Order: sequence, then C-alpha cells, then structure tokens
Amino acid sequence: MDLRARRAFWFETIGLALLSVACFRLGFLLLVFLVPLQVAWLRKGEAGGLASSAIVLGALAVIAAVTTARVSADSGSADGLAFFDLAVAGGPMLGLAVLNGSTIGIVARRLGLKRELTLAERVLLLALVTALFYAPVLLLIAASGAGNQFLQVEAAFLRQLLGEVESGSAQVEATARLLVEAFVSGMIVVVMLLVLGSWWAGTRLVLRAPGGRRPENEVIRRVSGMRLATYVLSPRMVWVLIGAWLGVVLTMVVDLGLFRHVLWNAALVMLVVYAGQGMAIGRHLLDRRGLTQMGRIGVAIALIVGVLIPGVNLIVIVGLPGLGVSEVWIDYHRLEAIEDAQ
Repeated sequence: MDLRARRAFWFETIGLALLSVACFRLGFLLLVFLVPLQVAWLRKGEAGGLASSAIVLGALAVIAAVTTARVSADSGSADGLAFFDLAVAGGPMLGLAVLNGSTIGIVARRLGLKRELTLAERVLLLALVTALFYAPVLLLIAASGAGNQFLQVEAAFLRQLLGEVESGSAQVEATARLLVEAFVSGMIVVVMLLVLGSWWAGTRLVLRAPGGRRPENEVIRRVSGMRLATYVLSPRMVWVLIGAWLGVVLTMVVDLGLFRHVLWNAALVMLVVYAGQGMAIGRHLLDRRGLTQMGRIGVAIALIVGVLIPGVNLIVIVGLPGLGVSEVWIDYHRLEAIEDAQ
C-alpha cells in the first residue's frame, strides 16, 4: 500500500469511526451507530473494520474517563457507570466481527470444518458470542450494586413520566423491576437484531451504491455469498428450540432464579434464527410464483406493518419461525433451487 492509498485508508476509516461515535452519543441515532462500522468493514476490509472498531472503543473510553473525572470532581465520588457505554457498544461491535471477520472461520477450520461458515451458522455464533460477552458484564453489574442503582434511575424516570410524586411508590418500583427483568430476559435478541439490521443496512449501502465501484477485499467477497436464499439450519436445531421453550414453561411453575433469564434468552434467540429460515422459505415460495421485485417489497412492508399492529404482530412473530420449523418435515425443494442457482 503506497502513501496515498494509506492516507485514503486511514482518512475513511477514522471518519467512519467518528461518525459511529457521534451516532452512539447522540442517543436518538443509537440504533444506527453500527452502520458506519459495517461500511468500514466492507469498504476497507478486515483491517479497516477492526481499526474503526478499536477507534470507537478508544473514543468512548476517553469520553467515559473525562465524564467520570468531572463527576468525581463535582461530587467527590464516582461510580464508574460512564464506562458502561463500553459494554453497550462492545458487544454489538464484536457481533459485526463474527458476521464479517475471518477469525471465527479460522477457528472452525482448526476444529475440523472444511468449508466456509454459512450465514445461519454465523447467526448462531453471533448469539453465542453475544451471550458469552454479556454474561460476565451482567454478573459484574449485579456484584457491584450498579444494577440497583440502574433500577432506582428507572423508577425515578417512571415516576416523572407518570406524575408520581411519592418516592416510595411500591407500584412504580415493581413496574421498573419488571421492565428491567424483561430487558435482561431478552437482551441477547435485542443485540442480535441490532447487529443483523445494521449488517444488512450497511451491506446494502455498499453493494448498491449508485455509480460506485464495488470494493475488492476478502470481507466483501465473503459477505456477498451470504444470501438469504442460502440460510439453512440443521434439522437437529429444532430440539434446541423445543428444549428452550420447555424450559420457559418450567420457569412459570418453578423458581429457577437467575437461570430463568438464560432460558428466556435461548428461547427468543431460537425464534429469531428460525424466523430467518421462515423468511428464506417465504422468499423461495414467492420466487416460484414469479412475484416481481415490487411485489416482494410490498410483502416485506406488510410484514413490518403487521409487527406494529397489536394482535396481528403475534401472528407474524409466531408464523415466521413456524414456517422455518416446518422445513424439518416439509420439503419445499429450496435446496435444489440453491444448487441450481450456483
């Protein structure tokens, strides 16, 4: 890489990283802070993706240190909650590395896998790595007492929102605790959806950029092969789905303590991964009927609207994973279509 190319590499990598930091810190753009990083992964390859992620973490660490020092100077004590941003951002960025990077594939090959990881396998690994990343974070928060502090902040917000002036309101505190419990029970899915949505959006921005020449690197070649049509789960995964939801039913009759969060997260993750297979089957069936591009977009919009409508959303949330599971017993001839396309 010559000097000019090196300057261009770092100019774009740093620029995309700073854009990501700005989106993260603005709050209302938090849901898209990964999109610039995905663009960096695709435009600048693995080196650019890792470098931009490191820059984001470094910038957030500096901001957290400055914030903590300022609070400490004003109040004489610091709780370190400002560094929680590192955990919030670090998990999703690690998820992007799982979807885009080569490290997971190298490990898999050393374990005996003699082919490239499929999209479905990378999505499953995304869930596993996210769980392994956040489990010690949650334990550290619980051990440090920061969880109780966060619960108090949430209760204060609810009182302000509901106009509740009595600080000891048991109902408000119970509602805040329920919200926190619900978040912990589904946080792996939340992170997964954030990562997958940003991965898809960033990939579309790069691959379908008007008038732009597609970059050439190992990441974009790998991602280009990860099409929805090739999303296929092993039939044995259905037993994980069944076991996780049997565990959820067990939590309703037996107090399993903190383990209930593990079961709920596992059950919701399996719904998401099978929903992906359901979407792949749905697209295959629409293609067989010769539906146009505009027709497929219309179906996608209808599904999105359906998720937002109470009652109808339950049909979508259960229907898509159900369609994905049905491929265990029903042959939609989808694999033959994939082989023909290849």
